[in-house]
Amino acid sequence: MNNKTINEIFDETKQKMNGHTMLFYFHLSNLCITADPMALLSATVKIEGQDLNLEDVASVSIPNDKQFAVLPKDKDYLAPITKAIKLEHPEFKLEEKTEKDEITGEENIVIYYTMPEMTKERHDVCMEFIKTDFDATNTKLEAIFSQGSAKVALKMAGASEENMQLAKDKLQEIYDWHTDTAKKLKENKEKEVEEAYQAYLASEQEENKATEE
Repeated sequence: MNNKTINEIFDETKQKMNGHTMLFYFHLSNLCITADPMALLSATVKIEGQDLNLEDVASVSIPNDKQFAVLPKDKDYLAPITKAIKLEHPEFKLEEKTEKDEITGEENIVIYYTMPEMTKERHDVCMEFIKTDFDATNTKLEAIFSQGSAKVALKMAGASEENMQLAKDKLQEIYDWHTDTAKKLKENKEKEVEEAYQAYLASEQEENKATEE
């Protein structure tokens, strides 16, 4: 049994599964229910022909859990920033406000992005997206597991039954950890969506009650 070769297969399998699990996490982070800073990482701002990260051209804060506040580092960056974020998150509600800096007294334009309400339509769309992406992630993990199993079987041809079983168990452990992680990510996001929807329904009920009175 060539331990180094088998360990390389384990590492390769783990690395590939990590990639797809992290991609699933990134997709869920971009499905904004609350103001998650990760949602803005994919925004690429084009300034004078250069592709820059948002943090290079603006300061970002979170005034509340439903809103981002983006302060451009230069007034000329305003249009490119709003264009970049709109490309990634057309669902965000945009509002520009002129605010005075408490220290310098200088007036700055701050861009506020508010998360959309969790209506019934958005609830259903979000739930379907989560399920579809989860299923796709699991399919990728299963394929990587099958490929790893085939490589292990080939490399360990002629090894003892005990060593073969140890290798299979190790590969199964790697696979189970990633599928369990993906499942937890899915369940946590579904819970977040459902809680936001219930909060929306409660708010609507309160508004209707106040109107009737």
